[in-house]
Amino acid sequence: MCLAIAPNSQCSNSLFARVWRRLSSTPLHLFSFAALFHLMIGTGILIYSHLSGAQVNTIVLLFGLAYGVLALLIFGFLMTWLPGNYALSPVHYGRYSSVYLLMMISLLMLEVGSLFSFHWIQPAMILLVPAWLLALQGLWQLHTWMKSNAEHFTRILFMLILLNGALLVFSVLGYSIDLPIMEMAPYLSIFVVWPIILLVIVFFVKKTPVSGRIISV
Repeated sequence: MCLAIAPNSQCSNSLFARVWRRLSSTPLHLFSFAALFHLMIGTGILIYSHLSGAQVNTIVLLFGLAYGVLALLIFGFLMTWLPGNYALSPVHYGRYSSVYLLMMISLLMLEVGSLFSFHWIQPAMILLVPAWLLALQGLWQLHTWMKSNAEHFTRILFMLILLNGALLVFSVLGYSIDLPIMEMAPYLSIFVVWPIILLVIVFFVKKTPVSGRIISV
C-alpha cells in the first residue's frame, strides 16, 4: 500500500502489498484473478450442491458467468492489449479497480443468492450495471484514441459489447417483473455474443500491424 500524502511517499513492502501490486499492475492481471476466483467459487457451489443435494439457482450462476466472469476476461484483455499495442494512454487505475471492486461484490452476492437467499440476487444484478458502464466508458475512450485504420475493428467490438450490455439491462428489468428474458439472456450471451466477440478479437489481433505493437502484454 502506498501513502501518497507527502512528496516522499512510502510504499509497504509486505508480502500482501507486493502481491497486490503485481495483481493490480494491469487490468488483465486484476480481472483475470477475479474471474478465476469466481469461477472456482461457482464450480465449488455446483460440486457442493451435487454432493449434498442442496438446491442451487443455476440460472443465477450462468448470469454471473456471462456478465461477470467472461466480461472480466474480455474487458481486462482489451483494456491492457489496446493501449499496449497502439501506444494509447493506459486505462486509469481508479477506473479499472472500481470495475474490479463492483464486479467482485456483485458476483459474491450472486453466488450467495444462488445458494442461500434470493433476496441477494436482484441487488447483485443491479450492481453489475455501473461496473459495465465504467468499463464501457473506458473502452470508448480507447476507441476514440485509435487511429483511423483500426477504428472500424474497435467500433465493431464496442457495438457487440454494447449488445451484451443491453442483454444485461434487459435481464435486470426482466427479473424485476418476472419475464423469461432473465433465463434466456445468459445463454444468448455465453453461446452467441461472447463467441462472436472472441472471433472478432482474434481477427483483430492477427491483423494488428507489427509496427503498432509497442508494448507486449
